[in-house]
Amino acid sequence: MKIVFFFFLIIANLYAHKLNLFLEIEEKKLYVYSYFASGSPCKNCKLEFYDLNNRLLKQVKTNSKGEYYLKDYEKVVDVRVEALGGHGVEKKLDLNKMTKIKKTKPETQEKSYVNSFVAIVVLVLIFLLLRRIKK
Repeated sequence: MKIVFFFFLIIANLYAHKLNLFLEIEEKKLYVYSYFASGSPCKNCKLEFYDLNNRLLKQVKTNSKGEYYLKDYEKVVDVRVEALGGHGVEKKLDLNKMTKIKKTKPETQEKSYVNSFVAIVVLVLIFLLLRRIKK
């Protein structure tokens, strides 16, 4: 039983430092938004834009909201974001498939707490069920 609990604990922490990257085209600008799994923005993270030959076109940092707008994005093929601690993500940019999408806000901290509470309740129910089956 201790092994199962330890296994679930490790699985729950796998995505704790996951970094997400979204690319959209808004008003003739490439909108780049990066945030962690908790919903907090990737502040002052290194942002790199590469061309088709994997040459670095531009290197900048995200703002306090984890965002960056790029005006000249025609040559950009690859976008990479790197946070402190080596967390990073890379995304290919396909301009033919990109469409204008409304900017969505990440989950608020309050929703994050609700999701965590629901996950804990589900885990407790699973353990109670396993205990019931074991008897």
